[in-house]
Amino acid sequence: MRRMIPDAIAAVIVPALLMTAAVAALAACTSEQAYNAIRDNRIQNCENLPIPQQAACRARYQTTWEEYRQTLEALRAEPRVASHR
Repeated sequence: MRRMIPDAIAAVIVPALLMTAAVAALAACTSEQAYNAIRDNRIQNCENLPIPQQAACRARYQTTWEEYRQTLEALRAEPRVASHR
């Protein structure tokens, strides 16, 4: 009986600590870091394609963070057209 209490507490506390660490890690990750990590991962996945397709795959992911950010800002600055359904 004595041993069950620490195990029960550990079963609650360990996942809570892991979740807290994950949230802290995500909060520390900037949008630019996330963008670059995703882009780098996609470029790495291009290596799994047949060799003739790899260059075209890598070319799709050459947009830098700054280019992406500028495009996004330009899109946000455009006036929105209300849709009537």
